[in-house]
Amino acid sequence: MFEKLIESPHGMGQLKAVFETHTARYSESSSTGYTLGATAEELSGMSSNSDDLNYQMYYWVSAASRLAFMKDGTSNNQPMIWRNAEQDSTQFFTNGLGVGYSDLSIDKKAEKHFLEVILA
Repeated sequence: MFEKLIESPHGMGQLKAVFETHTARYSESSSTGYTLGATAEELSGMSSNSDDLNYQMYYWVSAASRLAFMKDGTSNNQPMIWRNAEQDSTQFFTNGLGVGYSDLSIDKKAEKHFLEVILA
């Protein structure tokens, strides 16, 4: 969860919105190749690692709104889902996150990417 001053996508002006991961899926994969007679250096070049992150991000118009929702999920303080305008979707996708993400939980990977890439 983090706060950020944003321009409301709903025409409400500037908000100190609170963002939190709604859903996130993360996967890692690796592959290794082999060719008869290849040197160790050539074989290492046939190895690859990849990761994928797919997520949705909730946001509230203020910390007080989020707190009210957490106390009573039936209140009028329901979160909104941030929309990916470029893809006309509420899903965000990235891969190749890098070492800055390696020690983070999945929800924190999503929040870091959202803050540093999407909202940048």
